[in-house]
Amino acid sequence: MYSTVQAEQAYYLEDICAYGVPSIENVVVRRPYVASVNFRTKCPNWVAEHYTNIPDENDKERSQAKLSRKGIEFRADTALPKPFRALPGDYTNTEYSRGHMATAASHNNRELDLAETFLLTSNIVPQNNVMNEGDWAKLERFSRELTRYYTHVRTVTGPLYLTSMPQGGHRQIQYEVMGKGQVHVPTHLFKIIYLEGAKKPLPADLSFAKQALRFRVPHTDPLPLTQLQQPGAQNARAARVSGNAEVLVLAFAVPNHSESVDTPLQSYLMPLAAVEQASGLCLAPRSTPDSLTMDTIIHD
Repeated sequence: MYSTVQAEQAYYLEDICAYGVPSIENVVVRRPYVASVNFRTKCPNWVAEHYTNIPDENDKERSQAKLSRKGIEFRADTALPKPFRALPGDYTNTEYSRGHMATAASHNNRELDLAETFLLTSNIVPQNNVMNEGDWAKLERFSRELTRYYTHVRTVTGPLYLTSMPQGGHRQIQYEVMGKGQVHVPTHLFKIIYLEGAKKPLPADLSFAKQALRFRVPHTDPLPLTQLQQPGAQNARAARVSGNAEVLVLAFAVPNHSESVDTPLQSYLMPLAAVEQASGLCLAPRSTPDSLTMDTIIHD
C-alpha cells in the first residue's frame, strides 16, 4: 500500500512520464514536473512536463486565475543533499539568467506549483539572457500552443554539452562553470515534444511539426489517487493497458548564446538519435508498459 505522499508521487510520475523516464539518476517527483538531478553539474539532466487542457478531477484546489510570479524568489532546493545544491549567489554577477526548464508560465494556476518551478538545481540551468528571452521563449510558447491541436503534449527538456572544433583539429567539450558551487553552463538546451491525440489540423505556420517521428506505444490509464493507496496498486500497470496510441515526437536543440534569436524554430530541429547520443538519455517512448525507462531510437 502506498502512503498518501507515495500515492501522489506515483500518480504524477505516471501522468507526466507516461512513456517512461529518460534515466533513473536522482529522480525527483513534483506535481508540476518530474526531474533527474545531476549532483556534479548542479543542473537537471532532464525535466519532464505534461501540458493538457483536460480538467484534473483529482485536484480540487485548482484555481482558474493565473498567479503572478512577482515576489517569488529563486532558491536552493532543500530536498537535495546540501553539497549538491546550487545557490542563488552562484548566478550573481554573471552574464547568465536563471533559466526554467519547466516554465513558470506553464504552472501558474497553483501557488505551490509556481513556486516549485523556481527551485535551483532541480529545474534551473544557466541560460544566456538573449537566448532565454528570444528563440527559447518562442519554443516554450510553441510547446504550449500545441495543446490547441493535441489532447496531450508532454515535453522533456534539459542541458546539452556539445563538442566544438577549436584550433588544432581535436574535438573538445568546452563550457563554463560559475559561482562558488561551480554550476555548469550548457552549450545548448534541448526540448523533446511528445504529441498524442490529434484534435484538429495544424495551421500552415506550424506545419513543420508534421516532420515528427511516429511511434505506436502502449496506452496506460493512470489510476486515481484514491485507488493508488490500495494494496497491490503498484503492480497493476499491466492490467490498465488499453490498446496502443500514436505518439509524434519532435526534437529541438538551441545554442545557449546570444545569436539564438529571430531564427525559425524548424532550424533547431535535431534528429532524436543525435540528442540521445549527446545527452546520454533514452528519449523514445517505451515499447512495453512494464518498463520504467524509455527506449532508445536506435536498438542495434
